Order: sequence, then C-alpha cells, then structure tokens
Amino acid sequence: MAAGGLSITVADAKRVINEVVSALQNNDQKRQFGGVVMPQLTISEVYKGGSIGKGTTVPGDFDVDLVIYTRSLDGVSIKTYRKVMEEFDQYLRSQLTGRYIKKGINDHSLQFKYSNVGVDLLISPHFDSKQHYYDLLETIDKQSIPLFSCSAAKWQVDFVKRYPDIVREYIKRAKAWRNNTWDDDEDGRPSSYLMELLVIKAYEKGGELDAPTKITQELVKLVCNKQIAVYWTLNYTADKIWKFNSRQPPYIIDPANPSNNLYRSGITKLLTYAPSGYGGDWSKFRSEIHSLDLRQRYYET
Repeated sequence: MAAGGLSITVADAKRVINEVVSALQNNDQKRQFGGVVMPQLTISEVYKGGSIGKGTTVPGDFDVDLVIYTRSLDGVSIKTYRKVMEEFDQYLRSQLTGRYIKKGINDHSLQFKYSNVGVDLLISPHFDSKQHYYDLLETIDKQSIPLFSCSAAKWQVDFVKRYPDIVREYIKRAKAWRNNTWDDDEDGRPSSYLMELLVIKAYEKGGELDAPTKITQELVKLVCNKQIAVYWTLNYTADKIWKFNSRQPPYIIDPANPSNNLYRSGITKLLTYAPSGYGGDWSKFRSEIHSLDLRQRYYET
C-alpha cells in the first residue's frame, strides 16, 4: 500500500520506471541548457531488475530495482561510488520535482520514493560478459564483493524468466504468503529472491509439473532441511562456487553470482552470535512454512 492508503498498481510502477529512466537518459540535454546534471559518467544501460523485471510481482507490493551499468567505473574505484550516488540524488531531486522523496543512500545504491513507488537505484560497472564479472569477483577483496551483487541483476532476471509462467505464479503466491507472515523489516523474513529460488528448486524436485501440492511439499522439505545444499551450474561451473563458499552445507547459491550464498544473505539480519558460516535466523521460516499451501493465491488480483 502506498502512503495515504492508495493502492499501487503494476501500471503505476511501470510509469515510474519510464519517468526515472527518461530523466537519466536526458542528461545531455540538461547539461546543454545549464541545468542540474548527472555525475560525469557514461551510462551503458539502465536495467530493470527486481520483481518487476522477473514478472514475480505481488499486486500492491513492488520492489523496483534499476541498475545503472557504466563503463566509467570499475572494480577498483569503489570509494568514488558514494559520491556518484549523492550526485544522482541531487540530479533526480531536480528532475522529479515534488514527488521525489529520498529514503536512504549508501556506497552503491540510492533508495527513494517517486509517486509513492519505492525505487532502489543501484550502480555497477559494465561487463562485456558474465565471465568478466566472475573474474572481477575473484580479484577484489572479500569485503568489497557485496558491493557488486547488483551487477548480477540481468542474469538473475534471465534465470527466473527461463521457467514457465505457472512457476512465476507460484512464486507470487509464496511471496504473498511471506508478506502476510512477516512485517517488512522483521528479523528472519526471507527475501524475495530467496523465495524465488526456493520455489524454483521445489518445482524442479517435484518433476517440473504443474502440481501445487507436490511443489508445496518439496518447498517445506527444502526450508526445513538444516543441511540444505542448492546450486545451479547454468552460468558457471561448480568449482567457481567453492572459491567463495565452503563445501559444507547449508548453502543456497545464487545461480547468477557464485559468491552469493542466499542461506546467509537471503534472511533479514545475520545473527551476530552465530558460528561462522551460519546465516540469518531461519527458525520462524521453518516453523511457519507448514502453513503455506500453493493452491491458495494469498493476494487479490
């Protein structure tokens, strides 16, 4: 729900995306007429990620991710990213007047609301190939790797969209169930991407059939398995995974980013007292998952 109780539609979100992208692409004109301009960088692409890009949006609950790919930044000049994001904030504030509200900013992203739609604007170096991206992950220091998680957005979207429409429907139902079970910032809340990958793996384990009861059963087994071990090798070989992760379960490896273990990154807040390799608190997820039934929609169309 938007502020004031207004319901946000997919059409609203797409309109916001189009207006923000248009503002980003009109930079040269603003420079010519002496207006507030964007950072001095060349935009290769503005990519629509998140649930909107994947087609897994739950009505009324949108996570609009826009990733700016640029050749003007690389994996070395990380310290310049914060300055760039602050300049993006100033530029968009001048172009999206009246309906732009900044929510937060960090070294690699700017969060704002525009026309009551939340947007996460992220920045990434341009990569000529997935291999180029994976090579960068191996060369930068471990602490900097999370800064480049957004770089995998286009390959995450491609992965989810490989599956039939009915799988994305079950993902919507699982995410709507999640929304009804956790508050937005509640500890232990599974991320949208984690829910997507778990439903996809449950679908595969269920024989890739349109069988919601079977998929639900497989999903429950996955969530309750404390030694879960899930990965795909569509985009990289298994040896790439072990350069970033322990072979010891539990793990759920991002099919687009071998350094991203969703068992750790996919649950709200890490346990500061947990042993090494342990992720967020899965206890509520394991308890509540038994109430999920993918035969039910859980959301209004």
